[in-house]
Amino acid sequence: MRDVRFSPPLVGRDGLAAAEFRVRAEDTGDGAASALAGCVFVRFDDTGLAVESRDYWHTADGHGDVAGRLFLL
Repeated sequence: MRDVRFSPPLVGRDGLAAAEFRVRAEDTGDGAASALAGCVFVRFDDTGLAVESRDYWHTADGHGDVAGRLFLL
């Protein structure tokens, strides 16, 4: 099982965008639950192609409830 969610992107000047993401998954090998949360930052060129990308994330065992709002927006 996988549940992948992205926040609405924050879009800035000069082709910059950022979005928060959350993933809840269960390993198909041993069935262990895990959670991953992070942010992706992307710069797009004038034609809409991604020319730079960077993301940061954190993983944790289990599917603990998320405190507070799901996303920043």
